[in-house]
Amino acid sequence: AQAAAVVVVDPYSSGRFYLYELKKRGFPIICIRSALDVGAYFKAVYDGHLEYFTEKIDFPDFKDLADLTEALEKMPYTIKAVIAGSDAGVELADQLAEALKMPTANGTELLLERIDKAAMQDQLRKCGVPATEQTSTGDLQELLAWSRSWGQWPVVAKPSGGVGSEGIYFCKSEDDIKKAHSMIVGVKNPKGVVNSSVALQEFLKGEEYIVDCISTNGKHMCIAIWYQGKRRDLPWSSTSIITTYNTLMEPTGEIQDKLVEYTFSVLDAVGFKNGPSHNEMMVTERGPILIEVNARMHGVQGPKVIELSTGTNKADYACDVFVGGCKKFNKLYAAPPKTRWLYPVKKQCMQLVLCSPFSGYYTEALTDVILAMKLPSVVEVLTRHKVGDFQPQSIDLPTSPGTVLMVHVSKEQLQADMEKLRDAENIPGGIYKLKAEQ
Repeated sequence: AQAAAVVVVDPYSSGRFYLYELKKRGFPIICIRSALDVGAYFKAVYDGHLEYFTEKIDFPDFKDLADLTEALEKMPYTIKAVIAGSDAGVELADQLAEALKMPTANGTELLLERIDKAAMQDQLRKCGVPATEQTSTGDLQELLAWSRSWGQWPVVAKPSGGVGSEGIYFCKSEDDIKKAHSMIVGVKNPKGVVNSSVALQEFLKGEEYIVDCISTNGKHMCIAIWYQGKRRDLPWSSTSIITTYNTLMEPTGEIQDKLVEYTFSVLDAVGFKNGPSHNEMMVTERGPILIEVNARMHGVQGPKVIELSTGTNKADYACDVFVGGCKKFNKLYAAPPKTRWLYPVKKQCMQLVLCSPFSGYYTEALTDVILAMKLPSVVEVLTRHKVGDFQPQSIDLPTSPGTVLMVHVSKEQLQADMEKLRDAENIPGGIYKLKAEQ
């Protein structure tokens, strides 16, 4: 009998946690790259994990999806599952899973509604789920016409098919919309795809949250809820919006229960049935409103943070669904109207997103500088920058210097350590040891 293998498409960012979990479970991994021209951080994760791949396949080497599917079927393996390792891989993974008739396929009928930030909002409206007011087009005049008819400032501009919080602009005027359009359309995103369309949306006033879920056959389970901090007041880039941190919340409460109920209705609306999802939303006067569905795991260190705080890595939950027969899921899941399963909170956790007010070339490794501060809650510093690399002023996640994973039993300790890091960020020569020229 042929060995069972798992296809992971674009195992970048947090996709590396799939590699660790699948190796632990003894599955050969077939890595497929949907495109070769990806962002530096994505490429660094791929290059650093080559030893995990039994086979490496590049989609650009094939004529089309049918050609790739045929090549996979000829391999000496039985394909057990096809998994998207990052945002970049969702489209091809869903297409492949359907072509290979995987039991955990989400299908392609609503694929656009799961990957396009404008299409997902339109789909929510169609299903009667509260959504963001918006337009989506690559035409600047159409964007300006919509903003005039909407008649409220500010508005938010983002690439319709963007990655994470890359290229998000906070627009207070028509000039800001023009600037955002010029910064988005025609620019290559971290997936390696050129942006062709801008989603221009109402500004959702409220607090931002993330709901991490795992799903099987259309049944959903919440495995983590996060409060997400944002900054819109960058003195060096007034139109930018950047994530500052996310911190784990208790599994239930008035806001949490509304968030979970809303998230499950969103996942149903966009046809998400199987696997992990990472859903961002704003709690407004109208209640929770979707910012975006991400049909993949929590990015960067997310799966590990979930493990350190709740005891189970998100990749473990996901692999249970993809290759483990849903043993864990079935044990924990409580079908409505029963009380849903509540994840345990064993430790307080935070992912701090670094934000550099300075630009220049690194003269000292950022990781070493932060670890030398000996802050009690700091567990890990994740940065792609080495000595000699250029650091731009931060305006979004791709230009952030990195993230700091912080875990402690005490919330007060987390807060104190975060304040020390933020203070050190804002001092010239504090944690960013940079020089003007290479």
